[in-house]
Amino acid sequence: MFWRVFIISVSCALALIIVGASLFALYMSQYENSRPETLISNYIDSLGEDGLAEYIINNFPENTGNFSTVDQVVSEVIMPTLKNSIRYEKRVGEYSDDQPVYTLIAGERKIARISFTPEGKTLFGFNKWGEAELEYEADFSDLHYDALYIKVPGGASVTFEGNRLTSSYIERTEKYSGPSSEYEKPVKLPICEVYNAGEGYGDPNIVVFSGDNQLQVMSASIDEETGIKTISYSFPPSRLHSLTFIVPSDAIVTVNGKTVTSDFITESNLPYPSADKWNADSDSAPYIPSPSADKWNIDSDSAPYRVKYFLDGLVTVGIEFSVSAYDGTVLTPVSSDEESGIYEYEYPSELLRTAEIYAPEGSSVTLNSVELTASELIGNGAVPNEIESIGQLITNPERVCVYRVGGLYSEPKIEITDKSGKKLTVTAAENMIYSFDRESSDELMEAHKAYVEQFTDNYIKYYTDGRIYIEENFENLILPYIQPDSEAYKYLSIVFDSLAWREKSTVSEKNISSHDYIRWGDNCFSCNVDFMIKYYNPNSGAYEEENVKDWQLFFVNTTGGENGWKIAKFIFH
Repeated sequence: MFWRVFIISVSCALALIIVGASLFALYMSQYENSRPETLISNYIDSLGEDGLAEYIINNFPENTGNFSTVDQVVSEVIMPTLKNSIRYEKRVGEYSDDQPVYTLIAGERKIARISFTPEGKTLFGFNKWGEAELEYEADFSDLHYDALYIKVPGGASVTFEGNRLTSSYIERTEKYSGPSSEYEKPVKLPICEVYNAGEGYGDPNIVVFSGDNQLQVMSASIDEETGIKTISYSFPPSRLHSLTFIVPSDAIVTVNGKTVTSDFITESNLPYPSADKWNADSDSAPYIPSPSADKWNIDSDSAPYRVKYFLDGLVTVGIEFSVSAYDGTVLTPVSSDEESGIYEYEYPSELLRTAEIYAPEGSSVTLNSVELTASELIGNGAVPNEIESIGQLITNPERVCVYRVGGLYSEPKIEITDKSGKKLTVTAAENMIYSFDRESSDELMEAHKAYVEQFTDNYIKYYTDGRIYIEENFENLILPYIQPDSEAYKYLSIVFDSLAWREKSTVSEKNISSHDYIRWGDNCFSCNVDFMIKYYNPNSGAYEEENVKDWQLFFVNTTGGENGWKIAKFIFH
């Protein structure tokens, strides 16, 4: 009896456990299947790439052209960009746990809007979901072209996606346009035929033959505005040739009368022949006159180098070309290979450059990182270049050291350090003459600013008052400020002649300022003047504006008097 009761009790307990476990499993299953994340994940897994392709095919626009079906475009063009990349994202602003809405994404492209709607409740009260609802959102317009132009040499055969294009597809003819055709004479360029294969997607399979030669693509592009794609094919290699020019970096290459732009430089920093060549004896060193000149050209920032211009894809013959130096001198190639079209140029010795450097006495000067020594010194205690022409008027003029270095390929890098260790700002003038910026003196500015700007105001009046007052103004407003028989006097005499025909102009606005007062000796200083005037010019019948910047005036005082300052020189920068 006991065992019967025991067995019945155990059986009931086991039955209850099994029923409970089944109910719990059912509960968990219904809960998991009701979760939106599970719902969308299961849908994506069931869709797969095949389902995605079928969905896109069913919704794809009918703009695949005459040579491809929608199935072909999707399978050959679209799907390769989407493989192994299907995912989803919740739609911000639309998603909720009761109304889940997602975006189907593949290849980082939006494909569709996916939504699920509940269709009742499960045994345990969880949402029971209906079928996924999809709204097509894919846009593959970036892979689409509205027309495809195939540009080929005249007479070439074109096969497009396995179809031989007949002459009815030729839309027009035009001149051949290769990578360097802008430097060929247009009248000599051969004719090309342009086929229009219509709209389509992706990169179609195109085969082009000219005789027995299969032609290669030269360029491919698409016009974003018109949606027209153009693929150009080159002539066979046997019809093409190239030109290569290896020239000094600042040389000018001209082909058929046009200057070749830097876009055709394919290599830079090509070295000159070895330094040993430059250091050879004078009879065998035709390029650099100074045996030591090579050391000035070693610094990496300013070392001499050549560049390579490369013009390929040329189809015409009889091309004329020349290479000129920076000063316009036509160069002769030092080596040439006409068969391969390679020409090398270097500067002869007479075109190498010479630098002249003015530096304060006691300063240190480097050229291309090499310190200058007494060997390069050509003047110790010389008058600076800026005041050399008026040096005879100056008491105790500033003195400088003058260095000269020849055999330079290009403009050098100059550094000047004064005896206190301060690096000075180097300025370059014409003909590779280098000097240094001097510090402006507040004391000079305070003493002479009013005088300088009064002269400038007088000059403006003299310039605009017209011919009636020209002699009177020259005598009263200008001459009191000018050193007799000086450069300034000669310059103003020329101005006098040029103003003799002008009518009086009415000045409506003017601004005058002066700066950079620099001492050049006991009785000499310079300053820079800026002025602007607006006026009505009766000669032209129009309102005009003139702006003068950094008009440098050099004053000397040869009498020693307080009012003895006179202008001896003008420099317009």
